[in-house]
Amino acid sequence: MFGSEHFLNLYSQSFSATIIQVLQTTAMGFVFASIFVRTNNLLFPMLCHFSLDYVVTILWGMQNSSNISFGW
Repeated sequence: MFGSEHFLNLYSQSFSATIIQVLQTTAMGFVFASIFVRTNNLLFPMLCHFSLDYVVTILWGMQNSSNISFGW
């Protein structure tokens, strides 16, 4: 479920880019789930998710629905 939500990005990017993103986010969903199972604490996977999103946003910028980047 974590990765499948990213199919909504088909409205703003190509099919191949969306498939790659869905596969990556599905894998990260498994990683976050395993962190939760291992620690029995939701805070750790939430912090990992925030950290990952923060780094990706810093490196590649944030995009809106009209494909205009807010990055540097």
